[in-house]
Amino acid sequence: MEVPQGDQIQPEDERVLVVEDDKVLCDLLEEALSGRGFNVHTAPTGEAAFQMLADDSFSLVIADVHLPNMNGLELIRRIKAQSDDIRIIVMSGKADIDYPIQSLRAGAHDYFAKPFKLKEVLESVDHRLEERRLYLRGKHFEEFLQQRVCEATQNMEQANQKLEKTNRKLTETKEFLENILEHSPDAIIISDENGTITYGSRSAGAMTGFDRGQLVGKPVANLFVGGPLEARRLSQTLSEKKSIQNYDTEFIRKDGETFAVSLSASLLYGSDGGKMGMVCICKDVTEQKQLEENLRELSIQDNLTGLYNQRHFYERLTKEMERARRQKHPLCLILFDVDNFKNYNDTRGHLEGDVVLQEVGALVRKSIRDGVDSGYRYGGDEFTVIVSEAGKKQALQMAERMRSGFEGTASGQVSLSVGLVQWEPEMSVKDLIHKADQAMYIAKRDGGNRILVAESSEQAPEHSA
Repeated sequence: MEVPQGDQIQPEDERVLVVEDDKVLCDLLEEALSGRGFNVHTAPTGEAAFQMLADDSFSLVIADVHLPNMNGLELIRRIKAQSDDIRIIVMSGKADIDYPIQSLRAGAHDYFAKPFKLKEVLESVDHRLEERRLYLRGKHFEEFLQQRVCEATQNMEQANQKLEKTNRKLTETKEFLENILEHSPDAIIISDENGTITYGSRSAGAMTGFDRGQLVGKPVANLFVGGPLEARRLSQTLSEKKSIQNYDTEFIRKDGETFAVSLSASLLYGSDGGKMGMVCICKDVTEQKQLEENLRELSIQDNLTGLYNQRHFYERLTKEMERARRQKHPLCLILFDVDNFKNYNDTRGHLEGDVVLQEVGALVRKSIRDGVDSGYRYGGDEFTVIVSEAGKKQALQMAERMRSGFEGTASGQVSLSVGLVQWEPEMSVKDLIHKADQAMYIAKRDGGNRILVAESSEQAPEHSA
């Protein structure tokens, strides 16, 4: 039986809506998309866009996150509530990393920061429209399958009178179902009650790197990075819930490479009600996971210096203090700022000031132990370093490397004032930072370009020029 292929969609059939209040940018996108043959419409506000979506159908929406009257996030939510087959690309001119994460969670399929490269946006448009065409084709398959199942059910009711005809219909239905499985873009794997693979679709072979003959007969547990333990855990969950949706796991390809998978699974039962096995539908989500990880890295990184930002500093310091308390390891905090930076920035200009801050970031990365210590831009021209599993002596050597290494920066017009403190079990996060800040302040007050080591309350502070 021939599998229905669905309608062939031409570029002029693809209706694209650009929602952008910047007319120059809106015209640029409209011209580029129209040049590719798409049927392009524009709207300056979210309200206008939603009205157009209510009155007519669109394949793809390109929207700015920041719109008059209705922001892009609200527009995304309304679009997803109205239709699940519209693809959405969002863009933003603001550096706040929360917008990309919120947009993707709301249902956007891609995100671009302004200024963007037009070529990359057009490539994303092509990919999203192709993805939509595959989705519509799969939806058509599903509707057609439902129709065939209804027909098969009706035929089975007449089985006693028309046995030969029913058998023919069942055979055709079986062939059709197998054809559907073969053309699914997601990997489909069926195993028996013992966990042995009895069927793997064409996409399953492509995803795992195994020939289909190699998949059949293989324990399904061999595909999981977690091996038999994870397979047993999945089987137990299925026995309790009967089905699982969007289960995040990792598979192993034939070449040993691992990749992220989103898995949905259901139990299979025989006519007597006994469990026959399991069917899994698997999607490779490596690209999506990498995008999420990239966005997470951007959310904790300072763009200018390449160091971590203040928000991540508090999270990491809290965890390191808990670890030091639990494992009884030493922990030190270095806090410093750039002497004479404001005057240098005002007289030489902000670009030259940014160069100085970038040099501080490079110096910090060079001075700390990779994978052990961590450096942060605390704010403005203030920086901090968490020195893990090291006492004052080792932390002081690190601080001195940074102070002396910075002396020649900007022709000697700037220097570092450094405060250093070793964590004590009774200290809170606030106490530790306050003590380091006090030491830094005294170092600056005493002329700068020096290190002051904060001691316990019964000891005098220790200076280092």
